[in-house]
Amino acid sequence: MRTILQSFAVCVVLLGTWHLTVNRLPTKYRVGGNVGSQQEQNVIRGETFVYANQQPRVVVVGSSIANRLKDLPRDWFNLSFNGGSAFTGLEIIARADKRPKVVLIETNMLLLPADDQQLRQLFTPGVYQARRRLAFLAETNKPHLVAQRALIEGDERTSSPARPAPGGSWSSPTEPAEPDAAETALSREQYESLSARRAGELADAIDANALDRIVADLKYHVVNLEKRGVEVVFFEMPEHSDFADAPRPTSVRRKLKDAFPEDRYAWVPDADRGTYRTTDFVHLTAAGSKRYAELLKSFLSTQLPTKESKLPATAGKETAPAPSARVE
Repeated sequence: MRTILQSFAVCVVLLGTWHLTVNRLPTKYRVGGNVGSQQEQNVIRGETFVYANQQPRVVVVGSSIANRLKDLPRDWFNLSFNGGSAFTGLEIIARADKRPKVVLIETNMLLLPADDQQLRQLFTPGVYQARRRLAFLAETNKPHLVAQRALIEGDERTSSPARPAPGGSWSSPTEPAEPDAAETALSREQYESLSARRAGELADAIDANALDRIVADLKYHVVNLEKRGVEVVFFEMPEHSDFADAPRPTSVRRKLKDAFPEDRYAWVPDADRGTYRTTDFVHLTAAGSKRYAELLKSFLSTQLPTKESKLPATAGKETAPAPSARVE
């Protein structure tokens, strides 16, 4: 019994020490960044959103495709997840009862339902409440992730918020070359093999039942958002232009436009896909992602005031969850 009590006391002391240490760490060591596994990064992003004290003006929900949007205004939050879909972000917004002005829904990857494992990690009763008050319980403050950040030179997560050009429109910077595009980064054999595989993936239209499920789930979230005064905007990020009219994306596009017609819902105008490059026929290059982010900002700048809140965007620079934060 004495040994058990001693072990328990040591554990309490260590946890207490780590809790005090975490609260005094520089932001560089507490902010999520790009450390950890894909699942850890997803959980960190979700926690950052859920436990933030202030609400973002605009929230982006989507998959790894939209997750590459980095240069966003400081009052936007990118709640897109690698390996997931917009449904995970939509479910998090609903459960956390967040009420941004606008929710941007990426429509490229909607076949995947919400990630139940990630939602359980975020909203487990007891743990969910404890993380509000005890910073060391947050995913971002795991010792091995803090140690990884300490080894990163500089802070690549900082970026300047976008500024509107005179007259209220958003200006696009001169585009740099894109040496990381698939056609230059891969050998000809690899390129053709990857191209053929992608063509095969998109060769068949989505099953009607699957499309009905997607629409039903989207309508559920859209109706709930609109009831809370949130404006919904749909957008489809450009993928490789050769496959834009393939059966699979075409079937999804038509179904969504029928279910959410443009005379009732806001859709970001289609980008000129031929001017964008990808790294793998799906995900835009860094330069392309930056340019598409400008397109989104330009579109919303005509619909929303440009006043920014104090909540940073997760454009590659997550803010550490406040241990005493309350969900608005």
